[in-house]
Amino acid sequence: MNAITSTVKGKDSFIVQPTGTGKSMCYAIPPLLTGKLAIVISPTISLMCDQVHKMEKHGVFATFLGFAQ
Repeated sequence: MNAITSTVKGKDSFIVQPTGTGKSMCYAIPPLLTGKLAIVISPTISLMCDQVHKMEKHGVFATFLGFAQ
Protein backbone atom coordinates (compact mmCIF):
# COMPACT_ATOMS: atom_id res chain seq x y z
CA MET A 1 0.00 0.00 0.00
CA ASN A 2 2.89 2.38 0.69
CA ALA A 3 4.12 1.97 -2.89
CA ILE A 4 0.70 2.83 -4.31
CA THR A 5 0.36 5.90 -2.09
CA SER A 6 3.89 7.01 -2.94
CA THR A 7 3.29 6.63 -6.67
CA VAL A 8 -0.01 8.53 -6.56
CA LYS A 9 1.88 11.36 -4.84
CA GLY A 10 4.31 11.44 -7.79
CA LYS A 11 7.24 9.71 -6.12
CA ASP A 12 9.27 6.90 -7.65
CA SER A 13 8.94 3.40 -6.23
CA PHE A 14 11.15 0.33 -6.42
CA ILE A 15 9.41 -2.83 -5.25
CA VAL A 16 11.07 -6.20 -4.69
CA GLN A 17 8.70 -8.91 -3.49
CA PRO A 18 8.13 -12.60 -4.22
CA THR A 19 5.63 -13.88 -6.78
CA GLY A 20 1.99 -13.55 -5.77
CA THR A 21 2.36 -10.62 -3.36
CA GLY A 22 0.52 -7.99 -5.43
CA LYS A 23 3.38 -6.13 -7.09
CA SER A 24 1.30 -5.67 -10.24
CA MET A 25 -1.25 -3.69 -8.26
CA CYS A 26 1.46 -1.18 -7.38
CA TYR A 27 1.64 -0.05 -11.00
CA ALA A 28 -1.93 -0.88 -12.05
CA ILE A 29 -3.86 1.16 -9.48
CA PRO A 30 -2.12 4.60 -9.59
CA PRO A 31 -2.94 5.31 -13.28
CA LEU A 32 -6.56 4.37 -12.63
CA LEU A 33 -6.69 6.84 -9.73
CA THR A 34 -4.80 9.68 -11.41
CA GLY A 35 -5.58 9.23 -15.11
CA LYS A 36 -1.85 9.43 -15.85
CA LEU A 37 0.33 7.15 -17.96
CA ALA A 38 2.38 4.40 -16.34
CA ILE A 39 5.51 2.95 -17.92
CA VAL A 40 6.47 -0.48 -16.62
CA ILE A 41 9.71 -2.28 -17.43
CA SER A 42 9.50 -6.06 -17.34
CA PRO A 43 12.23 -8.67 -17.77
CA THR A 44 10.33 -11.04 -20.07
CA ILE A 45 8.02 -10.79 -23.06
CA SER A 46 5.74 -13.51 -21.66
CA LEU A 47 5.26 -11.53 -18.44
CA MET A 48 4.51 -8.36 -20.42
CA CYS A 49 1.95 -10.21 -22.57
CA ASP A 50 0.29 -11.67 -19.49
CA GLN A 51 0.06 -8.31 -17.73
CA VAL A 52 -1.30 -6.53 -20.83
CA HIS A 53 -3.93 -9.25 -21.24
CA LYS A 54 -5.01 -8.92 -17.59
CA MET A 55 -5.27 -5.12 -17.85
CA GLU A 56 -7.28 -5.27 -21.09
CA LYS A 57 -9.58 -7.87 -19.52
CA HIS A 58 -10.51 -5.21 -16.95
CA GLY A 59 -11.10 -2.51 -19.57
CA VAL A 60 -7.75 -0.78 -19.15
CA PHE A 61 -5.81 0.20 -22.27
CA ALA A 62 -2.38 -1.42 -22.17
CA THR A 63 0.31 -2.34 -24.64
CA PHE A 64 3.96 -3.36 -24.66
CA LEU A 65 7.04 -2.85 -26.76
CA GLY A 66 9.38 -5.78 -27.22
CA PHE A 67 10.67 -8.39 -29.59
CA ALA A 68 11.38 -12.11 -29.55
CA GLN A 69 14.90 -13.30 -30.20
